[in-house]
Amino acid sequence: MNKTIKKCLKILFDLDVTKHALRNDGKIAKEILEECDSILKHVFGYKLVAIPEKHQYILVNNIRVDDPKLIDRTPESYQTIGILLPVLAVIFMNNDELKEDEMWKFLAKLGCDVDIKTPINGLDLSIKELLINRWTRQLYLVHEKVPMSDPPEYVFRWGFRAHHEVDKMSILKFVCENYDGEMKPEMWKQQFKRATEMSQ
Repeated sequence: MNKTIKKCLKILFDLDVTKHALRNDGKIAKEILEECDSILKHVFGYKLVAIPEKHQYILVNNIRVDDPKLIDRTPESYQTIGILLPVLAVIFMNNDELKEDEMWKFLAKLGCDVDIKTPINGLDLSIKELLINRWTRQLYLVHEKVPMSDPPEYVFRWGFRAHHEVDKMSILKFVCENYDGEMKPEMWKQQFKRATEMSQ
């Protein structure tokens, strides 16, 4: 079984585990996944999280930190973290949902041209493509059409991974820092309440 666990851990970092390592017995598969999850938590600081209704797993950072700038610590992530944090913050501050056109206006205020392609993690991407394609695929964001909207309107919300990796109180503190220390988290009553409820 140890060989199977090692094989499973290797595949977790490379491929879809359910297609390659766990083809047979469901009970054994469950035991292997539990053991892999334990090793990932204690050795690497990650945990396996099942995506509801998809029969898939993702690895999420299991280390909760006070500094939201550390939500993802891979070398490639440093290039985009300066955009991801404000994006998650503005969604959170707007009751967990933001219209697409409002997002583009917000990013323009930060000096971002959302249509210009620039090298991001070795790919030529625009910020629009980063948000709509890459971060939705990585489950940091949800980008959905508003039902019955004509012309079509879209909204952004936090994705499954963001809910598991990003502490909302840390995001609220990050927002307060950008007010030169004039604001405290508890001064944002609705957001503070939601952040407190999520951390319990």
